[in-house]
Amino acid sequence: MSLISFNIRLLSGEQTNVELDSNTTIAQLQERLFSTGFLSRAGVYRYIFSGRQLALEQSVGASGIAKGNVLHVVPTSPIAPAAVPVAVPAVPAAVAVAVASAPPALAPTQELLQHNAVVLLQSVASGKNLRIRKTGSIDANGRMGVWARFVVIEVAPQNGGAQKIMLQNVGTNKFIRVTPEGLGFAEKSDANCVLSVVPAGKGFSLRGEKCAVGVLADGKPKTPNRVGQGKHAQFIALPAPTKSDKPAQPFKAVTKGMRFAAIAARAQNPLGQAVAFKVFFQNEIRRFELALPAQGALSALSMRIGSLFNADPYSLVFKYEDNEQDVVSMYTDEELKHALALIKPGTPLRVHVSYKAK
Repeated sequence: MSLISFNIRLLSGEQTNVELDSNTTIAQLQERLFSTGFLSRAGVYRYIFSGRQLALEQSVGASGIAKGNVLHVVPTSPIAPAAVPVAVPAVPAAVAVAVASAPPALAPTQELLQHNAVVLLQSVASGKNLRIRKTGSIDANGRMGVWARFVVIEVAPQNGGAQKIMLQNVGTNKFIRVTPEGLGFAEKSDANCVLSVVPAGKGFSLRGEKCAVGVLADGKPKTPNRVGQGKHAQFIALPAPTKSDKPAQPFKAVTKGMRFAAIAARAQNPLGQAVAFKVFFQNEIRRFELALPAQGALSALSMRIGSLFNADPYSLVFKYEDNEQDVVSMYTDEELKHALALIKPGTPLRVHVSYKAK
């Protein structure tokens, strides 16, 4: 019997440690949390690990949870208290309707907006994806590259009200920021980066405190304080692609000359290809392969490592082992490209990860 000791954490920060057999299902784990009083049976919960939702029938071992990892528990519906008759003063009809109405239903594709998920945000008005360009502008004319990919940071789940999120761009690491004066972005998150997800038309709208994210049919931003509930304000979440969209090439016999040519090409430009990594972080070692984009490669690697180790990807620093066994700092795509060019074909790049000094 293989036992795994790991932590269960709520959004409030409260957590508990459990030690379970690897064959224990998430449903059995949930029953245990109910019986100990850590979770209420009146609630409905999602179990999130490494940025993905686990099915109740999935086992702890099959989910990839290892010793010391953190499994996040996110409530998906409010816990309804027992009805108690009380005398209340008369209230306006509009307020009475708001109080009596049920929690808002999930907007179409809103299920994709899970904490740490990477998504595309397609504008209903332009038919293309919202993006932050490396030139420093924002529009909705993107395709599927890193500039159009956003990491969802859930600030508050849909628990009797609108889900609140922040959106951080994979290519630039900037946050979408909306004020009445304009749609833009920020290097660091603030209150204007918190967006409420509200069902609207074919999808949902992203609304700030007194305004909303909106784009015109040509993809240009619309003045936020003039954005209503029409198609200019509507977005659809799509899963960001994880593999190349190029069709598979027919099989060709690989000659010795072709193999040397492939090695030479990789030495010149290792990005845009699947690369093997061996990552050392704290007391853990993980191996994986990752198809790095030609741009934003270090950001993509940071996101993957943060997801694997349940760490904030923006609080990490990276070093690699070169062919002389020296440990070299790595801060840019060019430095990552240089590191990949040094390794022998078929061997992983050894990456040492630590937290940034405060």
